[in-house]
Amino acid sequence: MRAALHLLELGGVVLAETLARTLTGPAVGRVARAAGRAWYRLDGRRRRRALENLRVAFPALAPSQREDLARRAMGQLLQVPLEVMTSSRFLPTLEVMRRQVQQHGDWEAFHADVARGAGGIVVAAHLGSWEVAARALLLAGVPARAVMRPLDNPWLNQRIVGSRGGDGRVIGKRGAARQVLSTVRERRWAALLADQNAGRKGVFVPFFGLPASTHALPAMLALRLRCPLYATACLRAARGPWTYDLHYRRILPGGRGPSTGAAPQVDEVLAAVSAAIECWVRLAPEQYNWVHRRWRTRPPGEAPGTQVPAYALED
Repeated sequence: MRAALHLLELGGVVLAETLARTLTGPAVGRVARAAGRAWYRLDGRRRRRALENLRVAFPALAPSQREDLARRAMGQLLQVPLEVMTSSRFLPTLEVMRRQVQQHGDWEAFHADVARGAGGIVVAAHLGSWEVAARALLLAGVPARAVMRPLDNPWLNQRIVGSRGGDGRVIGKRGAARQVLSTVRERRWAALLADQNAGRKGVFVPFFGLPASTHALPAMLALRLRCPLYATACLRAARGPWTYDLHYRRILPGGRGPSTGAAPQVDEVLAAVSAAIECWVRLAPEQYNWVHRRWRTRPPGEAPGTQVPAYALED
């Protein structure tokens, strides 16, 4: 029965990919927006979660503004799988990628680190099109591996792995710390999504003014290995369909640095990553994944407050 269900899922994905590849560049966004409006209407649980997150992040917005923002954000979130299915057609080569994607921030430092053969860590968020960012690294020849939770369906999992460049470009989430260590020691780059609730074992750092439990792994490993650590975000641009702004911020430069001065602590590094992500979310709030329960886990002993989302109080 499980194999049959997996086969049906695979057939559905193949059909969706076939239909997606018939779309024009502008149509990809239109389909995602229409699907997002339907998702917003039909999925009350995630709609309420998105609205609650937006209340925490943007308390000055009117309820109608938050509703419009949540609706658009759900459409933008559905655009990600469509971009995965069609990016090889609309962003087929490095030359096309360079025309369509503008780089900002510490991008020169990043490419200099890559050119000198340094390994490092790149952290991103569920913001904009993180899959296009991964394709940009692939086309640019950056020796990178991305941490990915394997899908339950082995056929779908292999299909996703193939779209990311094969097994050599993916790190399984189980045992990820060891694989990230070996990746960086081999002078390659490890890419992680680092903006989801980390539970009781996470480190609490500010995100839109409210402590959020955050996975410590990228900061811990970067400090241990003394390797460069970058935060990045790939935002959809208004210049036209399939145009993006790829932002970089160097959090840690790597190397041993000066002999004087205290080394940064894990929580300081994570706070810097969180601040970078928040900055980019503010640039394009409709492109963030607001349906995730980012503030679900609360710090021990935290006093109740109106800013704490309702879903955290229910746990």
